[in-house]
Amino acid sequence: MEFQLFNTKPSARGAAQPDSLDFNFDRLKVVSHLVILAALVFFGIAAIVGPSGGSEEGEISWLVSVILISMPGYLVVRLLLEQRLERPILRLTQEGFFDRRQDRDWVSWPEVEEASPKRQLLMRGVKIVLSDGSRADVDMTFLQGTPRQVIEFIQQAARKAEARNREDADEDETADR
Repeated sequence: MEFQLFNTKPSARGAAQPDSLDFNFDRLKVVSHLVILAALVFFGIAAIVGPSGGSEEGEISWLVSVILISMPGYLVVRLLLEQRLERPILRLTQEGFFDRRQDRDWVSWPEVEEASPKRQLLMRGVKIVLSDGSRADVDMTFLQGTPRQVIEFIQQAARKAEARNREDADEDETADR
């Protein structure tokens, strides 16, 4: 599936694509999520030390408190650890891409079978299926930029690779004659 380009003005249609795109964390998105998660942890702690924390009726509040502390607490720690990663977090080039948050090495474009938008309740990104059946999804939730930019870059890199392959095939054909 191809997306229409962002800027469809005639002056932008023929604009050259950059050789690479780099995406880093969007500080505003990260800080806003950290504030919300910290508030959930605070409410969990307040439920424990609050007036119902020690009563029999408080057993339910203990369960809620553990959930409100453990899950958001884990996400806070994970998000803070990701902030320590070397920049850029996501790099796209004409040869492939690399996401520092994943345990995967460099992924070249010939390995990619499918790239499509991925939108879930709290996550947005790009679903990438590789030729061996594995996935190398890119989470754009906390990054600058949009999944659409990533998909457009992939599509244009694929078009350029096809054009290069056709040129190479034509050169081979003329050399054979």
